[in-house]
Amino acid sequence: MDQQTFITIATIALCLLVSFASITLAAKSKSSSENIFYSFLTILIMFTIGVYLYPPYKNDFISETGWSFNLIPLLCAGVIYLGELKLQNPWKKMLLIIGCSSLSTYLLPDYAISYLPELPTWANTAITFSLFLVFGSLFKLMNKIDGLANIQAITITASISMLSIFGGAPTALGIVSLCFSILMSAMYLYNKSPAKVRLTNASASGIGFALAWIIILASTEGSAPCVVIFPMYFILEASIAVIKKLSQIKQYRKLDENTFYVQAYNSGLEAPRICNFILKTNTTLALLGIAQLYAPNYFSLPLLALVMASWNSSKLINWQRPEQNLKDINKEFVDNIKDEFNSIKNNIKNKSKD
Repeated sequence: MDQQTFITIATIALCLLVSFASITLAAKSKSSSENIFYSFLTILIMFTIGVYLYPPYKNDFISETGWSFNLIPLLCAGVIYLGELKLQNPWKKMLLIIGCSSLSTYLLPDYAISYLPELPTWANTAITFSLFLVFGSLFKLMNKIDGLANIQAITITASISMLSIFGGAPTALGIVSLCFSILMSAMYLYNKSPAKVRLTNASASGIGFALAWIIILASTEGSAPCVVIFPMYFILEASIAVIKKLSQIKQYRKLDENTFYVQAYNSGLEAPRICNFILKTNTTLALLGIAQLYAPNYFSLPLLALVMASWNSSKLINWQRPEQNLKDINKEFVDNIKDEFNSIKNNIKNKSKD
């Protein structure tokens, strides 16, 4: 066994030990919700520093991003967590997330921002900022039922770790992603339904911002078409929720009630079944993301992933209906899209008349 392999195995073993021990101790403390997030962030920063100090891992990156971009976003995740806890005004919370997103984006050198070679620098920069903003502000939408936010983070980071095994991401990033996944798995033991310790929206926002950092690092290393597939379910849910909110239709005024899984939960589907369904969806997305490494173009599998995530969301919201054939499912899916579009269009027309 060579030195690098030994260090990799030792790092993962140490991460397992430290993660489960610290999260267990934090979960048993009086301020368990707060201590769990502090433990998560502290351990992630420690292992990030440790992995990046090892020269063979450090030299595995296409572009040197520097310490500022590797640590500042994680510190910003802690700032966002504190802001969500302390600030009462939602606009102040949003301004804080915008500030952290701007700072983290600014610290990434222009030569390191390259999702697709065809895109100009300003477009790549806008994508980076948007990823930080969306995950920092909207990842808490996945926290309406116990365990779901954990499942989202586990599957996304585990997928990036698998990507590194196939050469689609640097080894160092794969190890850090795996540590992230291990930490979230340890938290899941206490957050799964019925939760022993509730994951607060503040914690979900901080975790979401840190998750964006992992996704951006993997994307800028040449695997953006793969990485965009991994969080496709979350991106779809967040996009639909925001569009419904902006439609100003009365029934869609509450942003966190606009997701498909919440509608399924409100209609009687149990939280564990929802989590299992979305876990299966994310596992399929992970396989598609890995397959994208060998795809002939940038867009075919991401588009397929979007269609698949949309289809599964439609199945989730219509869980009470009996099994249908493919033709009926497709017709129902298209009809649902048309109904939502017509509802939003009519509401906009009525608003303009008023």
